[in-house]
Amino acid sequence: MSETEATPRSVRVAALLALAGALTGVLLIVAGFADLHWWGTPTAGQLIRLMERIDVELGVPQPALLRHGAGAVELIVVGAACLPYAILAPLILKGRRWARTAGLALGLVTFLVGMAGIGADATQPHVLKSYLQVLASAGESEMIPQVRALVNPAWYGWLEDVAQGLQALVSLATVLALTATAVMHPHFFTAGKATPQVPDEWTAAISRIREQNATPEPPPPPPAAPSPDDTTSGRSTPTAKPAAGGSREPAYDTSMYRRKTPDE
Repeated sequence: MSETEATPRSVRVAALLALAGALTGVLLIVAGFADLHWWGTPTAGQLIRLMERIDVELGVPQPALLRHGAGAVELIVVGAACLPYAILAPLILKGRRWARTAGLALGLVTFLVGMAGIGADATQPHVLKSYLQVLASAGESEMIPQVRALVNPAWYGWLEDVAQGLQALVSLATVLALTATAVMHPHFFTAGKATPQVPDEWTAAISRIREQNATPEPPPPPPAAPSPDDTTSGRSTPTAKPAAGGSREPAYDTSMYRRKTPDE
């Protein structure tokens, strides 16, 4: 069984979502640096002074997607916080418990921060079109051409909006996926590489079948017991030597039992 087949599907989905979270972090960083670059230009300085005067005189706040340097820095910080997902994703796929816990904590923090930024933007006019409509309704239509001439390209604002929305959605999906893996596959995640995994029922059944079908080795033969005639009071019984004709002669001397003749 390969490593991909051994990894549960929900764990693979959680790892992919974590990797997607790192990609949304890159998108946030790009949007933040693009904002910082534009707001450092002389044109942006003129737009800031014009919008500040409109805010003071007419009470119309600036559009949310036209971020100043602080908003751009916020995007960069949140994006950098999402980058560790690129390291945690392969470790989650390998079943590291600490990586799963870190992914849950990171997802919760980035989701709450992202939603706070989106909620703060919702209290202001969302796009430049709404801002210009407020100026027109306030009878200050002569300022609209001045704002249009100084405003940054429209794709800047849309890039920020898309990056923030994707980051919040992916962070929430990652948290839910990691929570599901903790509930559905608690034994897959271990504290370290050396921790053995609990065998499943299929592996245990195969082991029992192999033990039942194994042929037992025959026991060794018992040692031969000595004959009672072989040892008598610690003395060995003499054996008869074969005679020339094939018969056996006793090994002891029988001349003492022979009858003596008169000549002897």
